[in-house]
Amino acid sequence: MIDAPIVVTGATGFLGGALVRRLAGEGAVVRASGRDRARGEALARETGASFEVGDLAHPPDADRIVRGALAVVHCAALSSPWGPARDFDRANVRATENVVHACERFHVSRLVHVSTPAVYFDLRAREGIRESDPLPARPFNDYARTKLEAEDVVMRASRRGLATVIVRPRAIYGPGDTTILPRVVDALERGLFPVIDGGRALVDLTYVDDAVEALVSALSSSRAVGGIHHVTSGDPRPIGEVIDALADGLGLPRPRRHVSSSRALALAAILESTHRLVAPHREPRVTRYTVGLLARTMTLDLGQAREALGYVPRVRLEQGLARYLEHVRVQRGQAPPKGTP
Repeated sequence: MIDAPIVVTGATGFLGGALVRRLAGEGAVVRASGRDRARGEALARETGASFEVGDLAHPPDADRIVRGALAVVHCAALSSPWGPARDFDRANVRATENVVHACERFHVSRLVHVSTPAVYFDLRAREGIRESDPLPARPFNDYARTKLEAEDVVMRASRRGLATVIVRPRAIYGPGDTTILPRVVDALERGLFPVIDGGRALVDLTYVDDAVEALVSALSSSRAVGGIHHVTSGDPRPIGEVIDALADGLGLPRPRRHVSSSRALALAAILESTHRLVAPHREPRVTRYTVGLLARTMTLDLGQAREALGYVPRVRLEQGLARYLEHVRVQRGQAPPKGTP
């Protein structure tokens, strides 16, 4: 069926929306789905894609969204360091089960599932993690647990004969990011961002265009089927370098308050315990997961993605941050600080 669409779930999110723009811009027939009707309809007007509002944790919605698709890219997920376990189970596990079952029922040719390297997170410093490396004995939080369970759902479908590809992009950023860098900028603006362990930990970010490139390749590569593939922009840097670049680019003071990771983790543990008792639905200002992301090196080996997807990251950190900062300044009507290119 030539006009069968590529379905992109989670299209009202950052990565899903970027993928819809890329696919539609190349002339593909795209059916976008999400739970935010206003954002989805705006995306449809912008790109020419069709949009289906729906809740993938509800089987009839998943069937309606997937029916007739050529392929599905499942970007939808609940990504957060905090929240009720049932919300993660519903958004990450049950929704994936329903998408998989719909793909099988309607004979979809390929399912590309977006997962996360958070499945490896355990507060240890780790460099060059490969897909075959052992996972922690216990997932660190409900986000990691449910994303790992969702991977298992997809891999079981792969063994039943569904053509699947799992992609694990790390820390996606760029213009339109609403999660990672905006949190950092907010903390910088309030003077609350600490330098942990001297800012030496390496962070391995993924510019959104690189993540999209990997997903597009996953839709067509025969060598990628049945596998799991790590994706970053392949340009790890000390976290302190990233923070200083953001501060300088927005004309904000660089953080000067230094703290050890042990002290920051202890404070986060206290805050988490307190919130569980008195405000379990409200995310603490600091969590151990957040501290770990800032204080512990975590980089990924890209060998498998290069080989199976033909993946070549193209956007180095300086370029990606410059584009992000320009986007933020335009939104704010803010001129570049003196000396900024």
